[in-house]
Amino acid sequence: MRRRNIFPDPECAGMMQPYTNDGTRSDFVKNEGMMWMRATTTAVGTKQNYAQYSLTEDRVPVEGTYHVRLLAHAEGGDGMARCYVRQPDSSYLPCCTVNIPDGQTIVVERAIGVPAGCGELIVRICPAAVVGATAMMSRISIEAADTYEIASGGGPSFFTAQTAPY
Repeated sequence: MRRRNIFPDPECAGMMQPYTNDGTRSDFVKNEGMMWMRATTTAVGTKQNYAQYSLTEDRVPVEGTYHVRLLAHAEGGDGMARCYVRQPDSSYLPCCTVNIPDGQTIVVERAIGVPAGCGELIVRICPAAVVGATAMMSRISIEAADTYEIASGGGPSFFTAQTAPY
């Protein structure tokens, strides 16, 4: 089987517009030769601050298991990388939550399930709840789990978060 990244803007080149919530600003920055989508906390409230990419309509993958991989970095406090799917009943199901330690860049790798009739797949980055805190993500990959397993020689036990060698 041929590997294929179904995420349309893996290098965060600005081809997709991220969504943010109140109290969060999003922009694109270049760091160490890579483009990153950065979320910055501008105000702290009762909800988690975030910036996210949303795959909808014809970009939502078909039902199945997928491998999600991305680089994530946090500054000013621990951040979080998360994935959600919108189920057929319009509720959102968190399918991946990984802590990003303050001052570190990590590789996030997880297997996620996409249900039949899924209406949306969200890849989210969350900075700490401190004004000025940032969290960034880049090199986003979403591919069918079976093609990933064949290419990597591994399986779900290899889906972990690890400190990146940066």
